Amino acid sequence: MEILSQMLARNLTLVPDRDFIVTDAETITYREFGERTAKLANVLAAHGVGAGADRRHRRLWRRHGA
Repeated sequence: MEILSQMLARNLTLVPDRDFIVTDAETITYREFGERTAKLANVLAAHGVGAGADRRHRRLWRRHGA
């Protein structure tokens, strides 16, 4: 069974200019979605969020009552 990340990666490669998200306000292609998520990932990484970060943050939240 193909998981969502695999489907997105495949479509980004095969049909990058095909519409992925369509709303009344805007239409986003697979390419645009890929670019936006890469930017977000870079910002998060610059702030120390990465693989395993969710577990570290969860412990901090519990410790501080969040």
